[in-house]
Amino acid sequence: MNKLEQHSKEQRALLRIESIKKFFKHCRLFITANVLILFVSKDIFNWFDIAAITDNGFKQWVMWNIASIPIIWSIVLTIHALVVFRIRLVRFKWTKPEMLIKWEQKMIQDI
Repeated sequence: MNKLEQHSKEQRALLRIESIKKFFKHCRLFITANVLILFVSKDIFNWFDIAAITDNGFKQWVMWNIASIPIIWSIVLTIHALVVFRIRLVRFKWTKPEMLIKWEQKMIQDI
């Protein structure tokens, strides 16, 4: 292995480590923000004039928006984990056409 290949492997390893560190920072931010959202959502209406907020539809709209933040963020965090840890979805044999499977096997034998 020459120096260029070694340097390339080290660079890829450093980039991978950096992406894993960013993922865990994202997890910490997710947990911290959602704990704060949980505490804020309990007292959100006490911060405003109670007489002005009489519409139950508005209250439900605000609470739905507060609840949707962790839901959407957890989907994004899951996608981030899939990308960082390179988790590949299970590929079933029936998802590939028979012709493609035969071609892949032929190419593997040729190589």
